[in-house]
Amino acid sequence: MRAVVQRVLEAAVHISGAEHAAIGTGPVDATYKAIDAVIHQPATLLEFVIHAVTEGIDALGEVTVRIQGDRPESSLDAQSEVDQPRTYGGYGADTDIIVASAKAYLSALNKILVANGMYAAADQTIPETAQN
Repeated sequence: MRAVVQRVLEAAVHISGAEHAAIGTGPVDATYKAIDAVIHQPATLLEFVIHAVTEGIDALGEVTVRIQGDRPESSLDAQSEVDQPRTYGGYGADTDIIVASAKAYLSALNKILVANGMYAAADQTIPETAQN
């Protein structure tokens, strides 16, 4: 006889007035599925890295992710002159690793949305009233 054990967890996210709950194989998977349901920007997770920045029970954890959008965007590799699929990186830090993971994923998704023209990049210019 063979027993199969599978952890299934649920996460809920609330983003800009939209809320969604999702079920995943772990807390990060459930969180990412809930974010995907709210954002509607398909992406493939290529890399997920967790590092502890500090020590102790209230340690700060940082997460970096690398994702690829489902659109066929590419960039030319200057050294090999070959088109490479475009990837986007995100970073998040928090004492809760699930929150840090969500911050990192949202950071990378925001870069895809800006690259696809769905949102404008943040304006870095100084308003005229603040210059004087």
